[in-house]
Amino acid sequence: MLLLSTEGWFEGIFTVGILIVGLFSGLFFIYKSRKTKAKLLLFMGFLIFTASLTYLGVSLDFFTILLTGKNIDNTNGFQALLTYMWTPPIVILAIYIGTEMIIKKKKLFILSIFCILGLIYEIIIFLNPFSSLISITDAVSGEALIHTNIIFGTPLFFIVGFFMISIIIIVDLGLFLRGIKSEGIIRKKYLMLSLGFFTYQIITSFDAFSYPGVFLIIIRGSIFVCFLIWYLALKEELIIPKKKLPKKEVKVEGSLFLLSEIKPGEITEDEVTFFREQKICLVCKGEVKGFNYICSKCDALYCENCARTLTNIENACWVCNTPFDKTKPSKPFTKNGEDIEIKKPNNIKK
Repeated sequence: MLLLSTEGWFEGIFTVGILIVGLFSGLFFIYKSRKTKAKLLLFMGFLIFTASLTYLGVSLDFFTILLTGKNIDNTNGFQALLTYMWTPPIVILAIYIGTEMIIKKKKLFILSIFCILGLIYEIIIFLNPFSSLISITDAVSGEALIHTNIIFGTPLFFIVGFFMISIIIIVDLGLFLRGIKSEGIIRKKYLMLSLGFFTYQIITSFDAFSYPGVFLIIIRGSIFVCFLIWYLALKEELIIPKKKLPKKEVKVEGSLFLLSEIKPGEITEDEVTFFREQKICLVCKGEVKGFNYICSKCDALYCENCARTLTNIENACWVCNTPFDKTKPSKPFTKNGEDIEIKKPNNIKK
């Protein structure tokens, strides 16, 4: 006879749902990265896949109750390990994504610090999981799922606290500030990624450091919101023209990691015309205000920021390869899938 409470049923179903959706979402992002050769999309896929595995322990406990009527055997900390052993990989992947997009020059130094702390973390929980973790369930076995929390004041508590503060500063705040300084579609992508990471941290913090009872169902169910935000931040965007074009609609690759796919030889005359008439920059997809650059050969429109940056990188129009500055050497883009980072020069005022 199953003793699982109504709360336990809802929690178990939500948790298994998060595990399945997260695993498939991670695999989908990994597949898309292989197809588009977008490196950061690959690491985002691994992050989502690994983050989903934190719910493996609770899911196994749920299925164990359904099959045997009793909770999973956690006397040796098996369920606790399945839940918390994934924290260092998640943190390292998140820090990698943040440093790759924000402070790339110090990436290796920062990652080495987190790898060392992650190794210490794993040693602590594998040698003696219950020295820093406490597992809680109802008195009657099989009535509720096991909840494992981090004990306040333990070494694991301070390591996880450092992880969380670091992600807030490097990833959440870093992506937010980068979004504020960006324009167009890139701005939206950075801000949504920042929101997704921040929301995920808030949710997992409640899960790891408290025992919220019935609210745990809402907390774990909210993980779906994070997956949705990350999906919206990475999916392709569709700009619908205000007037119909003679041939087709203009599809803009709006993913933060796929912007470089619009390159010489891939942009049609109708797309060039549309971007110019709507006063949209061909590179950053932002509205062009003030100074701008129009190619002398194909009339492609660029904002001043993108024109200056491309002059220093390729010095070639994305449509016709005409040099921006004829006094400098020109190196038209030839490789597929390579990211180009557009930074706003300090001497440009809004």
